[in-house]
Amino acid sequence: MFTWPWNFGQFEAYSLNVALYLMDLKDLSAEERRSPVVVSRIMAEMVNFNDDDGGILWGQWSGEYSDGVSPTSWSGSAAILEQFWRTKEVVKYAQCWVFGGTLTSMLRCVGIPSRPITNFASAHDTDANRSIDFYYKGNKKLDNLSADSIWNYHVWVEAWMERSDLKGHYGGWQALDATPQELSGHSDTYTLGPAPLAAIKEGQDKKYDSEFVIAEVNADIRYHVQQKDGSFKVAGSNERKVGKYISTKAVGDEYRVDITDSYKYPEGSVEERASLESGLETKSDVEMVLKPADDVMVGNPLKATLFLKSDSNEKRSLDITVIISTVTYVGALGSEIKTLNIKESLDPKSS
Repeated sequence: MFTWPWNFGQFEAYSLNVALYLMDLKDLSAEERRSPVVVSRIMAEMVNFNDDDGGILWGQWSGEYSDGVSPTSWSGSAAILEQFWRTKEVVKYAQCWVFGGTLTSMLRCVGIPSRPITNFASAHDTDANRSIDFYYKGNKKLDNLSADSIWNYHVWVEAWMERSDLKGHYGGWQALDATPQELSGHSDTYTLGPAPLAAIKEGQDKKYDSEFVIAEVNADIRYHVQQKDGSFKVAGSNERKVGKYISTKAVGDEYRVDITDSYKYPEGSVEERASLESGLETKSDVEMVLKPADDVMVGNPLKATLFLKSDSNEKRSLDITVIISTVTYVGALGSEIKTLNIKESLDPKSS
């Protein structure tokens, strides 16, 4: 893991000019501009252009950037905001860290304390069931049945504010995301937040869009296998893979600060399970974890160990299929490398 410096440029004149320009585009009243809830939500919407609403950045994941700039070429918000203010045209292209850095700049320049957040093994739950569902027919993954995925990492933003619009104690850090992933159910636009971390940790779906973040940091993974009658049965699950090393930068220093406990209780604890209870279905009583070696280097053979554990009071016979494929950081499958078929049995309460 390494640091990637980012020039936020929140004190540049054009940064404030852009922020005011975006609020003008959305016709915010003087009263609305006094509300950090309203302003931060509008900024999260307008940092991306994917609603075709005059926003700043165009998201692109195809690898084709010939008519713009590759997302990996940006090293700060300043150049992006200067170009947008000069041309009033969408800036191409961005991915999550570019959206996150630019949203941080927009919020800071209007006086809202904010910081970028990175979540590793970040879930993208497309049907709001707090589960990442993968479907298989034999060895073949059926991608048409679920668009759920797990990104290697994802970047969003936290902003500090009171939440007088909500009943209860939901002030403090709020999650916001300008990356166009799913349409918000509150506005039918590509925006997320502000979602209170106090609600996310407890599994409460509070305004705005907390449900999506709950899944991002704590969804279970379920593997469904098609039966002979065409129905699907959950053949395996993983409750510990999603939401790792949730991080931000230390104040006044370059080291990483782990804030995972702000988003969820310790994995496997009673509190963590309870926070997801409303979104879970019956799980398998056999746990399978495929753990690769820690010291794998590029170009060397890949070694991995399959761990099995049964919580059943009965003996279990297992027909296991392991599919090894390449995958992009947003969870899109590439070429299949190898398929292994393994038969195993487990005695009651054994591993």
